[in-house]
Amino acid sequence: MNTSLDPLYRDRNFLLFWSGQALSVLGDGFAAVALPLLVLRTTGSLVQMGAITATIAVGRILGSLVAGVLADRWDRRRIMICCDTIRAVIFSLIPVLVHLSPQRSMPVIFVLVTVASFAGNIFHVSCFAALPALVGRERIVAVNSVLWSTYAFMGFVGPVLGGIAIDRFGPLVGIGIDAGSFIFSAISILRVQFRNIDSLSNASFRSEFKLESFWAGMSFIWRTPILRAMGLGPEQ
Repeated sequence: MNTSLDPLYRDRNFLLFWSGQALSVLGDGFAAVALPLLVLRTTGSLVQMGAITATIAVGRILGSLVAGVLADRWDRRRIMICCDTIRAVIFSLIPVLVHLSPQRSMPVIFVLVTVASFAGNIFHVSCFAALPALVGRERIVAVNSVLWSTYAFMGFVGPVLGGIAIDRFGPLVGIGIDAGSFIFSAISILRVQFRNIDSLSNASFRSEFKLESFWAGMSFIWRTPILRAMGLGPEQ
């Protein structure tokens, strides 16, 4: 059995979790290219092409308003699996909707993309909050370094490979690949064994939620560039 001081490359749980997240971010890169192109090809409107990108940002902002509260009060593993499932369903539905009625499906797709982006923000907050239960607090710095490096690398490679695949097979293929990556991520989280199940939800967080404290925290995040960038990060 792995101990908290074992190298990360020997930790089966971490490797399983890491592979799911790496593939998920790679899939996001495919969708980042495919979604605007799909809207442009369907509507012929550059305005709507830009609007889909703005819609993704709106979903992230809305998700950042509640992600911390949810991660503190609910089981983080279940949150991650739920968010992955939601995103897998949404990105599986988009090709179906486009096939049935390309023009009429656009408003629905905008709503679905907002929900997917909302769920994505909640996922990533819950993901990093759950890391101590996965690897132990002694290795948090190393794990964060590995994950952020992976996100940066896959965030670069994903759109490149996505552009090649989409140029050959079309944007719906890229969206389908993203849906599959969420399924893989959810399965990997299901199979991971967390060391401390109780720490997946903050049992000590039982104080009444105060709106004033919430807005004070959000104001601080917005005024801090690095925190604001994390809230509006590249993941969907």
